[in-house]
Amino acid sequence: ERMNKTKHLFLTLLFALLTISVHAISFNYTANGRVWKCEGSSDGTASIIGIAEPASTCSGVLNFPGEVIDGNGLHRPVTEVGSISGGFNRYSLITDVNIPLSVKRITNGAFGRCTGLTTVSMPSVENIGDYAFYGCTNLTNVNMAPTWVGDRAFEDCSHLSSTINLTNAKKLGVSAFQNTGITSITFGHDLKKISNSAFSDTPITSLTIPAEVTEIGSNAFYNCTSLASINFEEGPTKGVAKIGERAFQGCTNITSLTIPGKFKTIELCGFAGCSNLTQLHLQSGLEDIGQNAFSYCSLTGDLTIPETMKSIREDAFVNCPFGGTLIMKAQRQPAWDRYNTNHNTIFVGRNLLNFSHIVLDGPEPSALIVPEGMGGSGFRSLLGNSIISSLTI
Repeated sequence: ERMNKTKHLFLTLLFALLTISVHAISFNYTANGRVWKCEGSSDGTASIIGIAEPASTCSGVLNFPGEVIDGNGLHRPVTEVGSISGGFNRYSLITDVNIPLSVKRITNGAFGRCTGLTTVSMPSVENIGDYAFYGCTNLTNVNMAPTWVGDRAFEDCSHLSSTINLTNAKKLGVSAFQNTGITSITFGHDLKKISNSAFSDTPITSLTIPAEVTEIGSNAFYNCTSLASINFEEGPTKGVAKIGERAFQGCTNITSLTIPGKFKTIELCGFAGCSNLTQLHLQSGLEDIGQNAFSYCSLTGDLTIPETMKSIREDAFVNCPFGGTLIMKAQRQPAWDRYNTNHNTIFVGRNLLNFSHIVLDGPEPSALIVPEGMGGSGFRSLLGNSIISSLTI
């Protein structure tokens, strides 16, 4: 019986210890003129989840402490700011936020819609959650070097105009910087993908895409009307790289473009409406150009179709003036089209091109021919009302 009582006491104490380790400890801590709401974790760290002031009166600068002391006198380093409910969401009177070096994570929605916020310093933060600074319409300066930026983290921060340092970034969320005022971005070599709409509707002026990037998502730089130059870095690329739908559509300030061979696919409307794009260089390796990919561009002069090309979709170059030489290095492909089993040409469907000179440089001149039922018949369906005056085979 005595053994049973001892065993029961041991199990009770063990359960109590386990309970303490599982559940976070909530406490308040006063520092830097504020009363901070905190949660302590079993690993000895703490999160600052809020402040003991209502949003209607909390104003000015928030200097977060790097260490807090719980009710048991335990010193805890602060590693996280924010909570499940956001933490400081809609605190519209705060103007500056200073995050200490100990903090590694800003939680989802932590400072969303803090419309009076102008400056944020968080140099050691690695993970910025979804919607963390969403709708901070007066935010102009951010000091950061994150590895992870969540979905819509800075969306609609329309006055954010500082150069964004993303040299450590490994992941950028959907619409992470959409509709911000940033003009310059620095990417690092750990980034593999630029997510959908990540920088759409921003006044970026120039862009360097690291060689390691294998995917530029849909609408990634959509309607970036100030973007004047894109530099795709060369280098070994694992996997199949692609440029997504409408990735650069409406970038009306681009005048010259070279697509490196690491990109196998340019999807639907990839560069559509780049109305000042006059020079296009397609390098060997590119295989598929999507429908309307370069429609309504101002492409003039020559165009070379590399030998690796397998398909150029309907209206890929619609309303492009050209007028120079079309050099075809690609050869026809095996039949594959689900609508027409005889389709083995490079140009699919309706493609009306305007060139004065055609050079068939590849081994299969019929790569230019469009079969019946695919937007017309024969050579004429491709060249339409062309001004062609010479043909070299």
